[in-house]
Amino acid sequence: MRRRLITPFKTLLVLSAVLMLRSDCWDDGPAGSASIGAASFSSSLRPWIDTHSHPWGIGTVCTSPSCVNACITAMDATGVKKAFFINPPEPAGSGNYADENTNAAAALYQPSRLFYGIGGSMLQSEIDKMPDSGVATEAQKLNFQTIFTTLISSTPAAVVIGETAALHLSYYPEHAFEENPVNSDLFYLLADLAATYDLAIDVHIDVVTQTMQTPSFYVAQSPNNPSTLQANIPDFEELLDHNPNTRIVLAHVGRDSTGAMTPGLIDGLLGSHGNLYAQIIPQENPPFTPNSFKDANDNITPGWLALVQKYPTRFVFGSDTFYDGSTSFRTLELAQKFLQQLSSDLAYQIGCTNPVAIYKLPSGC
Repeated sequence: MRRRLITPFKTLLVLSAVLMLRSDCWDDGPAGSASIGAASFSSSLRPWIDTHSHPWGIGTVCTSPSCVNACITAMDATGVKKAFFINPPEPAGSGNYADENTNAAAALYQPSRLFYGIGGSMLQSEIDKMPDSGVATEAQKLNFQTIFTTLISSTPAAVVIGETAALHLSYYPEHAFEENPVNSDLFYLLADLAATYDLAIDVHIDVVTQTMQTPSFYVAQSPNNPSTLQANIPDFEELLDHNPNTRIVLAHVGRDSTGAMTPGLIDGLLGSHGNLYAQIIPQENPPFTPNSFKDANDNITPGWLALVQKYPTRFVFGSDTFYDGSTSFRTLELAQKFLQQLSSDLAYQIGCTNPVAIYKLPSGC
């Protein structure tokens, strides 16, 4: 049974930003002050495109010219040539067009540097309204398609759909727990619409390979989380197979929330589904899981490095940064540090070439 806590969007996002920015999820110390520093980078920053960030901060909406310019300053300091502004997935009852339009408005302040995505507010909120069976009524399907058509006609043109959520654990009492069957009518409809309009879908899914007890870490963090989690990878593979022309990007790869996101699992998914792509997140894991993309010294762990080398055209970076007017973020710095550890060709492939190809961008690095 799904359980959600419905909160007003701004309250939810403010509190979500607190968690994400408080040392980029699991570090000790605030994100804005914890800095790797330019001295630890090579003399030349490697360019990259950030495919997953949020123009929201602690108590602020980062859409004013001054705040967006601060984003650009943070990007410049870490080699980010372009960034996507998208909304986190909003639970049922929270989504509205105003939340969608803020991303476009922010992107328009720096159109040469910023792209934006649609649906994290309005489309995800509709997905959350479905029953547990995942069966939508004809009225729900029509409404969903109408919302999509409205969003896709906005200016500037969107480059991605998302952030959507199949399973999103709750990080603290005021934060929603969201669980939706990813092989549902509305996810299938979204996949078909994405293929028609040649857009990729950004999917947040805390991966579960078999029924399991919810990690005690999350039970202690929030009463909104259920005691058990149901397998979702088989359903996810059904979504991938539903329309092979739909490009689906698995968000937050390398930040393991359940202990199930292993390099082996992602290897199997990438090997079986040519329309799946993986979005590396340069953040720490919860303390109980060993499957982090980075070790204690911020080095890429061998298993993940081998996987990136095996599938060089299937990975991108997505920092999950919540912009708040600060001009430095550890998430961005870690991504640059990861790029420095790759060969120059592979770093450019993941940082610049892949985002252009996967998201059909009009311009690259």
